[in-house]
Amino acid sequence: MRRMLLLVLLTGAWVVVGLSPGSSHSDPITPDPIAPVGASFIAFTPVGTTTSTTVAPYHAVPDPAVPARVAGAPPDPYPVLVRTLERAMLDPRLDGLESGVSVWVEGDGVVFEHNPGLELYPASNQKLLTGAGALGLLPADFRFRTEIVQAGDDLVLVAGGDPTLTTADLDELAAQVKAAGITAVPGRLIVDATRYSAHRTAPGWQDWQMPTYVGPLSVFVVGDNRHRTDEEYLADPDLGNAALLRAALSEIGVRIAGATELGEAPADTVTVAVRESPDRDALVRRLLTSSDNEIAEALVREIGFRVNGIGTSLGGALAIERYLEGLGWAETGQAGDGSGLSRANLRGAAEWRELMVLAMEQEWWPTFVDSLAVAGRTGTLRARLGGAATAGIVRAKTGSIIGGRSLTGILTDAAGRTVVFSFVVNGSSAGAALPVVDEFVETLARHW
Repeated sequence: MRRMLLLVLLTGAWVVVGLSPGSSHSDPITPDPIAPVGASFIAFTPVGTTTSTTVAPYHAVPDPAVPARVAGAPPDPYPVLVRTLERAMLDPRLDGLESGVSVWVEGDGVVFEHNPGLELYPASNQKLLTGAGALGLLPADFRFRTEIVQAGDDLVLVAGGDPTLTTADLDELAAQVKAAGITAVPGRLIVDATRYSAHRTAPGWQDWQMPTYVGPLSVFVVGDNRHRTDEEYLADPDLGNAALLRAALSEIGVRIAGATELGEAPADTVTVAVRESPDRDALVRRLLTSSDNEIAEALVREIGFRVNGIGTSLGGALAIERYLEGLGWAETGQAGDGSGLSRANLRGAAEWRELMVLAMEQEWWPTFVDSLAVAGRTGTLRARLGGAATAGIVRAKTGSIIGGRSLTGILTDAAGRTVVFSFVVNGSSAGAALPVVDEFVETLARHW
C-alpha cells in the first residue's frame, strides 16, 4: 500500500477529480462530466415512498442467536439471488467500466462477490474511514475550539481547526471581546494557525478544485473557505479569514492599532472569547449524512495531530488505518485524505464490506450507523432508493467523483438479519451506471 502511494507521490501522476460545482460535498445529485479511467473487468465469484425525515435509530448488531452455517457448507438460500446478481453485473450500462462488489449476510458471511479485491477510487466512501477513526480515536466530548486571547498589547486568535465557523460566529467572538472590556488594542491582531500543517491540499488534489469544489485547507476556517476565489486568499486563507475577524471587531467598536499577522500565541495569555464546534458525534453525523468534505479533512487532520503530532490529511488517514488494523481490519489499499477527493485513495469492495462488519462489533457502532444517510429520507440518499423495499431500510454512504461512484451500507432482511453491501464502479461513464448500483441494492432488499 505504502509503495503505491510513494510511486504516485514521486511521479506526480495525479488524475483530475472533482465534484459538482457549487457544492462542498462530494456526492452531487446529477452525474459529473467524467474522464476515462479504465476498461471492463468481469470475473464473478459467487460464494455459495415516504418523504418523512424522522428516522428511527438503527442499533442492530450481529445477533449471537442467529445460527451460523457449517463451515464449507453452501449458503443454500442464495442460489437464486446469486444468479440474479450475476446477471446484474452483465448490465450493458457497466460496459467499459471497472467494478467491485461484496455482499455479506449475518450468520452466513459473504454470499456474493465480483472483483472484490480490485482497488478502485472510492470517492466519498473514504468518509467511512474518517467517521470510524473519529469515533474510535477522538473522545466523546471532543469539540473544535477557537479562542481569542490577550497577549500583552496584542490580540491573538488561536485557531483550532473548526470547520463549522461562519461569519456569524466571528461576530459573536467579537462581541465577547468587547464584553471583556476591550475596545482598543494598541498592538497587533495575530492569528495562531500552527496546530496543523500549512498544506492547502491533500495528496491527489488538483489546484483547480479550489474553491469550486472544496476550500483550501487551513486551521482558521470560515464559511468552508470558499467565500473568496483570488490567488492571494487561496494561498493563505488563515490570513484572509483574519481580515473578516478584524472587520467584525471594527464593526462592534474594537479598534486595532497594529497590523494583522500570522504568529504563535505566547504561553502567558488571558482568554477573552471562545467558540466551540458541535461535539464529536454531531460532527460525524454531518460528515456521513451530508458528505461534508471540510468536516472530513478537519477531523482527519485533528486525528493526525493527536496521534502523530502532525496535522496532515495523509498523516491522519494513516493513523486511522493503523487503528482499524489493530481491531482486525485486514486492509490492503491506500489512503490519501479524509474526504475521498484524492485519487491516492484506492481500495477494493471487500475492504469496505469488512470495515462495515468490523464496525458492527465496536461500541461506537450505534452512532456510526445512525449517521449514515437513510434511503429516500435523509442526506445524500434523500432522492435515491425511495421504493417500498428500500426507503427507510437501507442506510449507506454514497460516493461520487469524476470517473467513479460508490455505495456501501446495510439493510435488514425479513428475519432481522443485517446485510452488508459495497458496490464501487470506476470509468468514464460511471455516473450513468448509478441506476445499476441502486437496482442492485433494490434486488438485495427484495430478495427476503
